[in-house]
Amino acid sequence: MTHQRLVALFTFGLLCLLACALLSLAVPVKGESSSTQNQGGANSTVKSIDVASTGGDFQTPLDSAIDEGALNIYFTATGPNGSGVFRVPAAGGTATAIYTGHPFVAPNSIAVGSGSQRVFIADPEGWKGGEIFALSLSGGKPEVLRGTEGTAPRGLDVARENGQDVIYFTGRDPNDNQVGVFKINASGASHPTMVAKGAPLMSPDSVTVARSGVVYVTDRGAACAGSVFRIAGSKIEKLLDNVNLGNPAGLALTLDESLLLISALQPDRAHDQVLVLDLKTRQTSSVTKVVENNQDAGGLHRARRSNVFSWADSKGHGTGLVYTVALN
Repeated sequence: MTHQRLVALFTFGLLCLLACALLSLAVPVKGESSSTQNQGGANSTVKSIDVASTGGDFQTPLDSAIDEGALNIYFTATGPNGSGVFRVPAAGGTATAIYTGHPFVAPNSIAVGSGSQRVFIADPEGWKGGEIFALSLSGGKPEVLRGTEGTAPRGLDVARENGQDVIYFTGRDPNDNQVGVFKINASGASHPTMVAKGAPLMSPDSVTVARSGVVYVTDRGAACAGSVFRIAGSKIEKLLDNVNLGNPAGLALTLDESLLLISALQPDRAHDQVLVLDLKTRQTSSVTKVVENNQDAGGLHRARRSNVFSWADSKGHGTGLVYTVALN
């Protein structure tokens, strides 16, 4: 059942012409790396894209997150014993399962906590109406993060506030069923704190948080015409509109937080582009080299201390691959 749900998720994504990830490839041979440069005057260069998962018994990786030191990548996928969390060296190697099976139902997005001691996993179809799990990387079973039951979380990010990890996530308020962006302490709470809820948000997905507390979120909207919003305090501003987003959507800030990277499809053909939004000038540029022939989806996250990203391709080489992406 879990595998069927994952297949259905990606079928929906393809039918909506969604593709993702900073960094979808015209898939290289395992172990091969590729280089590309931004087009249109973007201020950053994609230095390399390398396959990290050169082996391992898994399929359909959905989302991946890289640890603080850019040493290991953690990703959600399906293995022989069900869906769960896997690990692979960022420099390349064989992926191994950390935990799969119950209580996971359809684990989707993943993020690494500070210190790389725990990972947090959004399971929108979880047994308790969709919840976030915390999984210790030293062993043990995933535990439901208290206060997230019934929120049907999709995307998540971990921010550091007042010396503590705080999880920002997209989902719904179980009290009124309105969708929005929420946050909760990584140790749990009686209920999440609302960041933004209701209109103009319609179907929020990925989220990333700047050090200043400004929140960026993708929203699928209606008829697959997605948008990107900036949330600063009580103000919600639409930065981009009519963007075909990936599933799960890819959204990440560069280390200096000057650029917001968004995966999308090209406007004139159903192939990937990476939109690069300069947050100062509000100008966009596009990266199409290397990624232009791919249509697969996958999540995107940056290592906390460097311009190194991880990305998951659900169908690369048939069963899916996980990549390490480095920027100059």
